[in-house]
Amino acid sequence: MKRKSSYHVLTHNPILFDGNRGRIRADELVERLRREPDRILADDEVGLVLYTGDLEVYTQSGIGDPVSGSPPLVSGGFHVRRVLQISVPRPEVPLIRRQVGSAVISVAPDSVFFVLSGSTLRRVRGEDLAPGMILASGEKVYW
Repeated sequence: MKRKSSYHVLTHNPILFDGNRGRIRADELVERLRREPDRILADDEVGLVLYTGDLEVYTQSGIGDPVSGSPPLVSGGFHVRRVLQISVPRPEVPLIRRQVGSAVISVAPDSVFFVLSGSTLRRVRGEDLAPGMILASGEKVYW
């Protein structure tokens, strides 16, 4: 197989195939790779990211090369792209990101924070944190 674009991150249920154009089931691949700790790039409340760069895992992109825009390389009008990582989001719990102090944190919208309001503390939900608020810990919310 010729060298093609190779920087794709997948989510949801992608169509994957191997170097011989044999179909690969994404859920089976994820379960197999999950048992290899060296392949796990991230596994947290946001989701799971698995490394596939050294495997022959490919997908099809849209019409035209996504980088150069050149015409399709394979019949059917699609470019073949090597998959470097597979991302599996965890959508069950909605999460939002907020920068508090020097760190960006992932919190559920209904997480409770205590915010200084004058000389008193008040409870604020994660989704209601606003830039400029100061938490009881003394950290400032930036976004």
